[in-house]
Amino acid sequence: MKSSMIPVVVALALPAPLLGQALTAEQAEVWQAVEECWRADFERRDAGALVDCFHEDYTFWWAGDVLPFDKALVRRVVPRFVGGHNTVAYDIRPARIVVRGDLAIVHWGVRGFEMTEDGTRSEWTERISMTMVKENGRWLYFGGGGSPFKP
Repeated sequence: MKSSMIPVVVALALPAPLLGQALTAEQAEVWQAVEECWRADFERRDAGALVDCFHEDYTFWWAGDVLPFDKALVRRVVPRFVGGHNTVAYDIRPARIVVRGDLAIVHWGVRGFEMTEDGTRSEWTERISMTMVKENGRWLYFGGGGSPFKP
């Protein structure tokens, strides 16, 4: 039986970073860009907007992958997966954001909740570290790494 997503999206308001510090204006600007990219994927299911979050020189190494991937792979893969997952809600929070001019290092944690039409529920967690660059006034993913984890 093919599972599909229940057409419900729950947005979670998460004003405070994991470490409890208040964000500076620079950090908030970077974090807003991260949140917008997640909304493109998990709320709007907008593959084009998600692909636009990545710099042309992007590279990322997910734990368990043999090699890192790049923007060319993002262009091929994202349209196939956006809208194909069963995530109905997610909780994304910054752990640390360091901004130096047009460069930012961002660490965050994610908890996602999935449900299929048959009522099967599951939860997943990830931690991600990303370098971002500001180009033409917009913060873009430049490179990083991530992994699933069990809290």
